[in-house]
Amino acid sequence: MKKKERRSKTVVVSVTPTELAALKEKFAGTNHRIFAEFVRALLQQEPIVKKVRNQSLDDLHNELISIKNELETARRSFTAAVEHLQTHLPGPAGQEILEFLLAEEFSLTQNMTAIKTLLIQLYEICLQK
Repeated sequence: MKKKERRSKTVVVSVTPTELAALKEKFAGTNHRIFAEFVRALLQQEPIVKKVRNQSLDDLHNELISIKNELETARRSFTAAVEHLQTHLPGPAGQEILEFLLAEEFSLTQNMTAIKTLLIQLYEICLQK
């Protein structure tokens, strides 16, 4: 295994604020995580690998995760409510509330289907861009 050589020498380069801003902008578009590594690669004329990302798909992904989390929370709450009713409210009162919740479940299922359709449409729009 090759031992890493310690970087003990410093090179100082003066740049204008505009030049620094341009360097940082180029740095933001690369796979380098550390600005000093990016500058070293430039000085050694190494090829700079640019990030290639689809911002539309990233945005869609974040929205899908948010929607998934909200739906999961709703499912957990609904399941807990039904279990609570089944154990604590036997009889006609419990049956009425259970029927109400089953109707709400049907409504929720319809809304989830509409959401899925909308998500498919959003996905298709993002693919076209």
